[in-house]
Amino acid sequence: MTNTAAKLNRAGRSHGGFLRVPYSVMSQKVMRDGQERKLSAAQRVTTAAIFSFSTGKKSADFTCRELSERYRISESSAFRAIRAALDGGLVKRKKRISEYDFEGEAGDDGFLLVREWLYFAVFDFFGSKEYLSHNEVLVLSYLMSQCRNRKGAAIWRASRRHISRRLNLSPTTVSKSIERLKDAGLIKASGTAKNKHTRETFSIVNTALERAKNDVVKRVKSKSQEVKEANERADRERYFAHLHTAAVERAEKMKARARADEAYRAADDDVRKLDIEIAKADVSGLPTLHVLLERQRAAQAQRAERLAAMNLTEDDLLPVWNCKKCSDSGFLTDGSPCACYPTRGRP
Repeated sequence: MTNTAAKLNRAGRSHGGFLRVPYSVMSQKVMRDGQERKLSAAQRVTTAAIFSFSTGKKSADFTCRELSERYRISESSAFRAIRAALDGGLVKRKKRISEYDFEGEAGDDGFLLVREWLYFAVFDFFGSKEYLSHNEVLVLSYLMSQCRNRKGAAIWRASRRHISRRLNLSPTTVSKSIERLKDAGLIKASGTAKNKHTRETFSIVNTALERAKNDVVKRVKSKSQEVKEANERADRERYFAHLHTAAVERAEKMKARARADEAYRAADDDVRKLDIEIAKADVSGLPTLHVLLERQRAAQAQRAERLAAMNLTEDDLLPVWNCKKCSDSGFLTDGSPCACYPTRGRP
């Protein structure tokens, strides 16, 4: 496995990744705005990510941008979350600025397994396509873990107050999350609770989750293909830019060498000036046109004589293209790609 692939896997940037959220982290408190408060959603997911991917001798390797892209939080929130985790002693920075180890207490309660694709799955809420909030992902993951741990039927009976205590979320937050998950068709709850202490029977609608996961996988593959095509275009552009620049630079060096000769430079300047005067005379129909043409031919002859003295020709002052068809641009005059681009063994 390449270093890049290893980092992507270790950083969880795969739709098949899992996030381990210790129950102890859910109840952890840090100083926020001068007061001791529970971790925010961004702080919780950031700390859990570092806990999940700093295993054994390996440290979690995250930049703020990677955290932002992987867990759908802003870069500024990721930065503040890391700062709070460092100040609170939950994580420790290693030698590299983007590497961290989990330093908090993992506790004996274990951890909640969260499927990372849930952060990017889009669900239908009465015709509106929306993401789940971080709290809704947490509640759904907890219900999934409990329902699938049941023997026989994949159902689970519990009160919303129990879920609230276990996840260290307010009862109101849990209730709102459950109602939203029901609206999206992701869970079912029978025996609707009269209050938050009454037990309900929860079950997971696996078909809805499977559809959402397949959609995420499709989008990930599509994005990967777009990235691959963009990289191929960039490689092609760099290849031809290198050839084009090399040819132009060689021609410019030859011109500089020729113009270092004073006689050549004077003749070349005369040719350039006479080009403009001849164009004006031709448009205006001036009788001096033939005189100007004679002077230009004389200047051109003098220029060619000086080039010959330096063992140069007019062609030496022009770019020498590797491909005569596209002039090292990569494209023909009709806009189609040139076949000169090597597909194998190219530098």
